[in-house]
Amino acid sequence: MNLGITTHANLVTLEIPISILPNPTVMDRPLAEELTQAALSATLTQLQERACVTQRCQKIIHHYSNQPTHKSLATRISGKGFGISWEADSTTLAMLRALYFCNHAPNLPIALCETQLIDQTPTHSWYFQNDSETQAAFKNIQEPKEPYFANEEFGGDFVQWNSKFRFEKFEDMTPKVLPDVQTISTQALVRLLLSNDKPKLIDVLGSAHTIPTSQALIFGGNAFEDPVSEQAFHARFVALLKLLAPEVDKPVVFFCAGRNCWHSVNASLRAVQAGYTHVYWYRGGINSWNAAKLPTTPLVIRAVAN
Repeated sequence: MNLGITTHANLVTLEIPISILPNPTVMDRPLAEELTQAALSATLTQLQERACVTQRCQKIIHHYSNQPTHKSLATRISGKGFGISWEADSTTLAMLRALYFCNHAPNLPIALCETQLIDQTPTHSWYFQNDSETQAAFKNIQEPKEPYFANEEFGGDFVQWNSKFRFEKFEDMTPKVLPDVQTISTQALVRLLLSNDKPKLIDVLGSAHTIPTSQALIFGGNAFEDPVSEQAFHARFVALLKLLAPEVDKPVVFFCAGRNCWHSVNASLRAVQAGYTHVYWYRGGINSWNAAKLPTTPLVIRAVAN
């Protein structure tokens, strides 16, 4: 609650001390190293060369520095193409929008992308940091003595579900079993990760910290009652999933927050529809993983489905 008292009509500019300003972060990573205007201009020139074919593309990227705050710019991992967003409600939302526009750039095939800038902070190094962080965290994964954590094995006996998606109430008790999908416990997931047949882990939640080696498919658990919207979303989901997990006959594990999260249910069922033959559902999700005191890594995002 704020209280303001007007004593006169003259406005006074107040400068808040830097020591009490909050440090802006995105997914728990600080946005601390802002580029100077000259350095930002040079970076934008490099991004034009990487992403652009047309003059219109070059013009849009060139004017990035003039756009309002809460902005972001993403480019494709390979090939031409970019996504840009500004004046979002938060820096995180700006990042997700830029990635989405980049993933699904008009007149281009769907592709994976990486964030290059958030406001005036370069962010591409996050992806390299994530590789080393993942390797270090993975070495510390040890099989827990118990199979289940955070009550992941309980509840859901009364919930029966077929191949239909959940369109609402995504935070609700999930069933224990899904058709054509294997429910996997925390202990069993660790065993699978430490085996020679390592699965692809797909995080459809997008929390700041995730299971090591996970790849994010943000909003991958969505579903739509409208057939046109559903068909378009399904096409986006499948195209991105096949980039994240190209081999449909290899294990792929979907997870989100925990046993009350339907996003991973939808994503698992959708993967079966897409032809994946070894689909696992980690019902306990990140809540059970954390309860088992297993290591996590900061999440980086290359794919936004909606």
